[in-house]
Amino acid sequence: MRRARHKNNESTYYHVLTRVAGAPDFCPLEEWEAWTKLYLMIVHFTRAYGCVLVSLEILGTHYHFILWMEQFRKLTRPELARRARLLWGEQEAVRKMAQWDEAGWERFNRRLFDLSALMQHLNGEYAKWYNRTHGRHGHFWGDRFKNPELLDLEAVQKCLAYIETNATRAHLIDWPENWEASSTWRRFRGETGDLMPLERIFVEVPAEEAFEAYRRRLRERQRVDEEREREAARMGAGKARGSRERFFSDGIAIGTRENVARVLAEYQADGHYLRRKNPIPQTGRLYTLREQRSHARG
Repeated sequence: MRRARHKNNESTYYHVLTRVAGAPDFCPLEEWEAWTKLYLMIVHFTRAYGCVLVSLEILGTHYHFILWMEQFRKLTRPELARRARLLWGEQEAVRKMAQWDEAGWERFNRRLFDLSALMQHLNGEYAKWYNRTHGRHGHFWGDRFKNPELLDLEAVQKCLAYIETNATRAHLIDWPENWEASSTWRRFRGETGDLMPLERIFVEVPAEEAFEAYRRRLRERQRVDEEREREAARMGAGKARGSRERFFSDGIAIGTRENVARVLAEYQADGHYLRRKNPIPQTGRLYTLREQRSHARG
């Protein structure tokens, strides 16, 4: 039985991953028009919902982003109306709002702070646009999106570097900042209006040094990937392309051992795990928590 999606009721970071449906060689997002439309839609929806975009990379078959999802808060009626107009445009927003009673306004308010509502809206609208534009029918996206929670800034920094070096690991470019379908491209060019300021992520250095700390993380990640490839080649793996490190995309939560243990204790107290479970060590100081599918509640 598939476990209900992990979401935190408090403000938190998520690494979100969505893949397209179809054969492995179906790479619709590599086309300029397709990835540009997706990038603009992501920016559009994250402006309206209660979140901040941290990092983003779009490749041919999938996209990743890191979001800071805000804890629910009650918005004023004018603010809700402003966000409705941003989401649907003037005419459609006015039509919808005319039908809402007090409960309708409350539901809309809550949806704005719900990651699942955001992803349903974003992926649904993009799939309709792509199918309409290309004269196709059927599902565009594959399995449901993944959203491991990033429990601390150590996890956010390492996941950010992992996401923004996807194109270099795939040997599509030499440097992350040369991948146009990414937040890296924009940060290196000073186009950061819709992105979380780096000083909120790299708090261990003075604000004026945050960009350099970010750049170092990317270069360190590249060096690790290159060393892994050379080692794999020496071991006879041929054209190995570095470690996929699936733990950045799979499971429930990523962070230091202490933080992962805290989430695990909460899950055990709620009865989600009937077998013993421990934080799983990964790279550096990071640990993860994974699902127990056969012992999960519906």
